[in-house]
Amino acid sequence: MNMPCQISPDRSERTIALTYHSSAREKAFEHVFLGQLCLELLERGVDYSVLHAEVDKDGYDLVVEAGEVIRHIQLKVMIAGGARADVSVNTKLASKPSGCVVWLVWDPTIRDFGAIRWFGDSPGNKLPALGDRIARHSRANALGIKAERLAHRIVPVRRFDKVDNMGRLVDILFGKAGIQTDGSQESA
Repeated sequence: MNMPCQISPDRSERTIALTYHSSAREKAFEHVFLGQLCLELLERGVDYSVLHAEVDKDGYDLVVEAGEVIRHIQLKVMIAGGARADVSVNTKLASKPSGCVVWLVWDPTIRDFGAIRWFGDSPGNKLPALGDRIARHSRANALGIKAERLAHRIVPVRRFDKVDNMGRLVDILFGKAGIQTDGSQESA
């Protein structure tokens, strides 16, 4: 059943509205993230390409190539004020060179990301160890049991680095070497 479109001036109503239409919400956040990321790369004169995962089976949502670096990125988004203390990460992401997780905190009041968190390593290196804590499905089966998701690990927020802004995230994702602000590529 489709929810009617409503304009809600009250913040709590807007936050509740964000819980509906999860697929549309995820795509909207992805577009905002990519818009900010791509604008930062454009301002630096960096040539880039973006590929989207059609299905979420390999642990990443996006593949972004900028300069000489290719990043497989898993996006996670939390609404500001949420109590989420960890995220589930697919173990297949660890097999990708330069795989990483970007965890964004959406603030519906300012309609922007109020915080950025990052989990990964420098360009060319694989993810740090994900740990041994196996994730569970969010929904229980007919017996009330939440089955284990053997290919997913729980990564707590304390393992993520706080990032000040999108410019700093671009530095972390793609490195400063090889990226010039005048549009030319620097040899490493």
